[in-house]
Amino acid sequence: MGGIERGHVFLPFHYGYWDYGDDHDRAANELTLTGWDPVSKQPYFKHAAVQVRKARGTSLTAAITEMAGKVADRASELADKVMGSAHKERVRVANYLGLLRACHEQFAGACRTVSEHHPEEPDIRDGLEKLARFSTEAVDALRPFERRYGEHAADEPEDLREVLFPSTRAGAYGLLRDLHDLAVLASESHLSLTVLTQAAKALRDDGLLAVCEHLDVQTRRQQAWLLTHLKHRAAHTLVVPS
Repeated sequence: MGGIERGHVFLPFHYGYWDYGDDHDRAANELTLTGWDPVSKQPYFKHAAVQVRKARGTSLTAAITEMAGKVADRASELADKVMGSAHKERVRVANYLGLLRACHEQFAGACRTVSEHHPEEPDIRDGLEKLARFSTEAVDALRPFERRYGEHAADEPEDLREVLFPSTRAGAYGLLRDLHDLAVLASESHLSLTVLTQAAKALRDDGLLAVCEHLDVQTRRQQAWLLTHLKHRAAHTLVVPS
């Protein structure tokens, strides 16, 4: 029935207890795991290990096994409580504000570096300067909200840039790879912005949401420009010997 897999049992229950009175040992929520997530505090009520046997007198071995299981559950619950108390709760909006700012700082710097490495490509240089300006404006737009929610230094975007651009690349193939890696940096900005946008909605911060929506338009323009030039240059660069 219900597509239950072999080795599994299903117990229907809703909120509340099965029966009434002071003894709730048979309540479904009392029979499942007692642990919970230390961050969200969401209880693990949905699954538990079970043993099925015929209803009859409990043997000594079964009684010992059951008692050992209860002791293990209580020990796990205590460990969860200790972990929960050690976890210092705080709002994480500052983390993503700092991450997004750092993404744009590194993207702007990478655009200008790539532009300097390809002086023979004036159209690329002009385009990259505009993309860098978008990111510089994004950094300025985020500053007031960092003062409101707190500042947080994020090193990951700088580490990513160092991995993507380990050395100077020259020629048509070098430019193609540079544009490719700039698109990766732009994608990191867009992902960080997506997360921050959801936080702005939850906070009902109309000012932050407006900035996020504006930055979304600018980031998509950055990604679209890079993708267009990647498509334009890919075939000739990869197929024609050079």
